[in-house]
Amino acid sequence: MVRISRVSTNIRRLGTHLMGQPITLRKFHETGNKILIVRKLGGMGDVVMHRMIFEDIKLLDPSFHVTFACPPEFYEYVDDHPFIDKIENSKTVKYEDYMMSFDTTRCCLRYEMSTVPNVNKNRPDIWASHCGITLLNHNMHFQISDEMKQWGADKINSFKTPDTKGVILLCPYSNAGDRSLLDWQLEGIVQQLKEMDYSILALHGKPSPKLAELNVPVLTLTPKKLISVINASDYIVSVDTGTFHIAGGLRKPMVGVFVYTDGKVRGNCYDFILVQKHRDDGWPCGPCWFPCKQVRERPYPCIKEITVDMIMDGINKMLQKWPLSH
Repeated sequence: MVRISRVSTNIRRLGTHLMGQPITLRKFHETGNKILIVRKLGGMGDVVMHRMIFEDIKLLDPSFHVTFACPPEFYEYVDDHPFIDKIENSKTVKYEDYMMSFDTTRCCLRYEMSTVPNVNKNRPDIWASHCGITLLNHNMHFQISDEMKQWGADKINSFKTPDTKGVILLCPYSNAGDRSLLDWQLEGIVQQLKEMDYSILALHGKPSPKLAELNVPVLTLTPKKLISVINASDYIVSVDTGTFHIAGGLRKPMVGVFVYTDGKVRGNCYDFILVQKHRDDGWPCGPCWFPCKQVRERPYPCIKEITVDMIMDGINKMLQKWPLSH
């Protein structure tokens, strides 16, 4: 009775989709515990961050049957989650099969645009609030099979030499191009890391002339293999993109290089070293959260004023905080 009361008294407030029809007893019986979370768009980072909300939905009522609907190309980033009961295509899912549905596609953008430049909520907390809950845990619950753990370890070990101190996985590019490292930054950190006897691998979805010039191997992987390689790497250096969030969810030693989105907010669920030009350090320009409308030239100051020394300082702090044991 408690669960039914909670559901029935919150239907209107939380936004159920039953095609505008009265709820019959049969329909309530068929759909009464079915919850639908819909994310109609990517990218990969946003889909991965959704992993944080499902545990707390189940904690509210373990009998809830939770479906997550997203574009099919992102299924493998979430289909191992122990608190998701079903994965659906966000374009074809039938809302009428669920007592309650929550569309998380636009609520973050609305919140962020209404609070810039002082955004103080990370996206999983915005989505949770949209669903009427408060997150207590922020766990992603990656479930990597033993087979995939071994695959990732073998792949990483194949790039080690007897003199290698460790493997640093580098993700220098974002689909939002103005969040990516510049060529001179990439060249500077790769050169110094090689001099320090670290092996460097890069993750990217397509060939990079600059990485080829620097003789850095580029891995283009399916989702499960991507997760397994991140899990097996010693260290991660990433811009604000999906790799950053997977590594954070796996609690990997990491440096995050941020531009106009606030790394202190976007990464507030992770233990990592932040490299960013930030107002908290006396920088007058940002972070402003969206591509700059006041400064027209590219690249923006928030990326071009990040020096190689700043990134290497972050990397050295990471190496000191999480030393490898051989």
